[in-house]
Amino acid sequence: MFAETIIGYIDFVKNKFPLRNFEREANVSLNLALLLHSIDCAPDRKSKKRELRDLILGYSLWNEGEKIIGVIEEAMAKEPEASKVIQPPRPGLLTRDTFNHVIESIATKATLSQIDVSRIRQELPTGPYAFDLLVYEPEQNRLRCIHMLYGVAAQEGALGRWYRDTTFAAPVWDRLGRQYFGIEDARYEFALIDPLLDDSLVDHNIWALADLDKLIGKPGLADKALNVQDALREEVKSGLETYSQRRKRTRSDWSMKRLWRLRSRHSTACVSRTTGF
Repeated sequence: MFAETIIGYIDFVKNKFPLRNFEREANVSLNLALLLHSIDCAPDRKSKKRELRDLILGYSLWNEGEKIIGVIEEAMAKEPEASKVIQPPRPGLLTRDTFNHVIESIATKATLSQIDVSRIRQELPTGPYAFDLLVYEPEQNRLRCIHMLYGVAAQEGALGRWYRDTTFAAPVWDRLGRQYFGIEDARYEFALIDPLLDDSLVDHNIWALADLDKLIGKPGLADKALNVQDALREEVKSGLETYSQRRKRTRSDWSMKRLWRLRSRHSTACVSRTTGF
């Protein structure tokens, strides 16, 4: 076993480009990892799975959204300035993927008594799984507001509220553009992504993950986002399934997909005019 001596601390890089708060993503990933690990630690794993199944599905959808919006953000964000990266000198940069491995390692060292399920349950939002990016593209003098909301295409009420919000929020984005980016007279573009869509509804400006290349203009982004979605769902399914269920993969895949859609539908029904949690 390697030494557990504390050798340093993790400092998140502060970019001039306004990135989303990674601490929220880290907390979601840690809570999900702790829930899955608690199943492995439980004397009666079958009962523990039944107890935590809905909670794990809720966190898995939230975690999935954080990872997908992070992939989109990575494709659009500029790299930190070199001078800021090398001062003070460091052996290497910490990436999201590396930090997620750190989170998993922390979770696997927790004992069952150390995993506070009640706290984790309280931290799960009751509102919509909504994620936002605000990006300025100087070449087009365009400020893009990208909103990702699970199941919104199937909810006419939530979709109508989003259309109204984008209409009335234009003066707010104009002020943000001047204050955060120092821009004047920029074009504003609003885009809505629904990760549960198989095909985009272009006429309604609702995009599926499969069409992210076209929406964002970054080749390969759609495949990367879909691969992230598949990998995360496979990880959760493996944590919930028993050995016999793994031998009945087709039935399990259908059940899990239905549960994810039901969970996201319930979440979307709680949509308010606020786009975050």
